[in-house]
Amino acid sequence: WIHLFSVVGDLGSAMELGQEKEELEQQLEEMSEREQEAGEQLVEIRSIRKTVGDKEKRLSTVLDDLKKEGSTAEELQTELKSLQSDIAAKKAEVNRMRGLQVERRQEIRSVQS
Repeated sequence: WIHLFSVVGDLGSAMELGQEKEELEQQLEEMSEREQEAGEQLVEIRSIRKTVGDKEKRLSTVLDDLKKEGSTAEELQTELKSLQSDIAAKKAEVNRMRGLQVERRQEIRSVQS
């Protein structure tokens, strides 16, 4: 205050300037604290973003695996149906051939008699 009084030359003005100086210093200190808090929040945000990115990558990998397994399952279903169809066709062929075999045996018996 004494320094301000010697510069300004008016005690009232010096007191006002001193009070303004103290208020500005207080605001500066508060701003510094807020800046520090903002920095801490940025670090936390970066950490959360990294975690989210890691989780998104994992999710993408899992979804890709599911798609592969899904298409594999579909392929296996298609192959299974195809095999079942082939089996049914082969069974029908076996039955037809057995029928022919029975007919031929009967023909042979009739010729032998």
